[in-house]
Amino acid sequence: MRRIFGILLITVFLLTGFSFLISAQEVNYEEVDGVFNPNEYENTMYVEALEMEIGWLVKDNNLVFAVKTVGMGWAAVGFDPSTMMRDANIIIGDVTEEGSVNIEDHFGVSNTGHRADEVRNILQAAGSENEEGTVIEFVIPLDSGDDMDRKLETDQEYKVILAYHMSSSSFKIRHSNRTSVNIQL
Repeated sequence: MRRIFGILLITVFLLTGFSFLISAQEVNYEEVDGVFNPNEYENTMYVEALEMEIGWLVKDNNLVFAVKTVGMGWAAVGFDPSTMMRDANIIIGDVTEEGSVNIEDHFGVSNTGHRADEVRNILQAAGSENEEGTVIEFVIPLDSGDDMDRKLETDQEYKVILAYHMSSSSFKIRHSNRTSVNIQL
């Protein structure tokens, strides 16, 4: 009888489209307001090669991350690539003319290519753009459970790839500037 009930239960889940994946829950952190304020972040870094500022902190098993570029196009951050862009969890965003943030969750499919992840694991995002450049802030889980995302752990050092475009909002246009840095969570 238990076996029949188990089979029936599994059949109901499959027929109703029930997902065994638990989606990440959105958060509402005050740091993520679209304004880069270094005092909001436990860690900050000026990346001279790109004239870029980054900031990050870990909160409730989530990574809160900010990037400020001198460009007026998209900005991207990739976490823990195996080689160049390959296997990186890439977050790419742009601020629209209306002031809203267009942000996507990608993953590195090759040394120089990426594509959108089927599961969007961005819990919160904000941004702003003015004559000084673009700010993108976002929150991702340290461990989303998604095979296309890299699991991150506190007290570990990770390579982070950074890129932006000076003027284009198209995520398909190659970066104007890029580099990589190592950070510790």
